[in-house]
Amino acid sequence: LKGRYLMAKNIYGFNEPKPKRSILSVIEVLIIILCAVSIIGMIASHVLFSKDGAMPKILGKNVFITYATNMEPKIPASSAVFSDPDSIDKIAVGSVVLCTVSNETASANVILRVQQILEDESGNVSYILKGDTNPASETIKASKGSIVGLCVSYSKGLGTVLAFAVSPLGIVCAIIIPCILIIVFQVIHIIKVKNEDYDDYDDNDVAEIDEDDDVLFSTSNNDDDYEERPAVPVNKRSEERRVGK
Repeated sequence: LKGRYLMAKNIYGFNEPKPKRSILSVIEVLIIILCAVSIIGMIASHVLFSKDGAMPKILGKNVFITYATNMEPKIPASSAVFSDPDSIDKIAVGSVVLCTVSNETASANVILRVQQILEDESGNVSYILKGDTNPASETIKASKGSIVGLCVSYSKGLGTVLAFAVSPLGIVCAIIIPCILIIVFQVIHIIKVKNEDYDDYDDNDVAEIDEDDDVLFSTSNNDDDYEERPAVPVNKRSEERRVGK
């Protein structure tokens, strides 16, 4: 019975203490989580900012990555610029705005500084815009409708990360490599679990076989297991033989 109990215990695993996670296992889980977060973040960034001139609205602000150098050093290239569409009425001379400039063939979103504000007899407002590094003669006249928003802040670090995320190298480093790492960690984990199960199976089987051998080949001297046969007198045996003949 003891051997059967040990075999059932090995098969079903009841009453066994749960294995403790090692430091390497915890580190492995953390790396997998970081890789998953990196993949999700980079995919989201690529979807939102991969298109030329993309300016998705996040938390009420339009986020635009500028690659131009016309606003340096105030706004460096590859910066993420935040513009507020609800603050257009607050635009004044010297303000930096995000606007859409278009011609007969194409349009583009650019960051420019307001040089002058004009208003005609009908009350229509327009702006004279120019980049900080552009010559004084290179100005653009933009209507109020072409202004996306008033630029309120920018982040060079965030812009660099987003610009890297939408680049081919960024896709390789932030999506493909983490996917490969996750697959490698999972394969290592599967192999490790199989090896541990195999070792536990061999050790438990040897112990159970020894226990079963002791039970099967041991001689029991208990009174309950031994039943004495009644003694038969010699004369009665002889009579039984004669009758049998």
